[in-house]
Amino acid sequence: FWWIIAAVLLIGELIQPGFFLIWIAAAAAVTGLVHFIYPMSWEIEVLVFAVLAAGMIWLLMQRKLPIAVVATGLVLLTVADLWRVDIRPLDIITRDQYQNNFVEHDYVKAIKQDPTLYRVTDLTDQNPSNVLTSFGLQTAGGYHAAKMRSFQDVVDVTGNMNGNGIMNPWMFNLLGTKYIVANGGLSEDRTRFEPMFQSHEPAPSEGGKPGIPAIVWKNPQALPRAFMSYRYDVKPKLDILHAMRDGSFDPRQLTYLDVAPAGMPALATQPIDSTESVTVKSYKNESVELETKASGNRLVFMSDTWYPY
Repeated sequence: FWWIIAAVLLIGELIQPGFFLIWIAAAAAVTGLVHFIYPMSWEIEVLVFAVLAAGMIWLLMQRKLPIAVVATGLVLLTVADLWRVDIRPLDIITRDQYQNNFVEHDYVKAIKQDPTLYRVTDLTDQNPSNVLTSFGLQTAGGYHAAKMRSFQDVVDVTGNMNGNGIMNPWMFNLLGTKYIVANGGLSEDRTRFEPMFQSHEPAPSEGGKPGIPAIVWKNPQALPRAFMSYRYDVKPKLDILHAMRDGSFDPRQLTYLDVAPAGMPALATQPIDSTESVTVKSYKNESVELETKASGNRLVFMSDTWYPY
């Protein structure tokens, strides 16, 4: 690319001699030579352009180049830089290639056989993925450029993935994560996670080796999306997050609050029995309708982010 620019500038110099295009041609040739010997990223190419431009200005200040030559050189450098960026094509794909990103996998179809309300965690990608949400599944992760601070705090402290997701079995339970999709084995302890379905789709290769097919693991200890507890304790937010990270309490008995509730009636102190229940009648982005059966005043816990604005 740079040598083509140099050749065009040399031809221009031959057509209209003026002893200034040859300078720019030399700069382009040198840039091309450096790029040939040591391939450069676009950042380094920009740096080379900047150095060449600065060199021209220095020569101008030393009165070794007339101002017309320097001005023309800077204009040509700018045009060449814009040309370099403009000729790079977009990563154009066909409609079929785009639609293939949203083809419903066989393991997604297997999960959707369960009509209840639950979450799914996708561990087939190193980065948090939103792919499963495009199939109507709710996930315990994913990516958003402007996450709420309260949610990001939960991911940062309890997730065990350096803020990139949640890989904490106790949090799987609390968030109602009933299914986990992973490439291959998730746990040798079959009492913790149970293999439910193995994908029949070809697995992508890994480092030249055959890939491992996706397996759907069922988490039998996942809690319902809404359930009751019969007592609460008030703690600072960070202490609550640490208790969630460590799994040091039973959420069916104890709910942590960061602010003491005002005006709440006294709770029934007896443990919750089998006749008491919480049923999700309707679950929408804007509203959730619950039906409860309780023998006294209880707390209802939902593993959802409260965003009333």
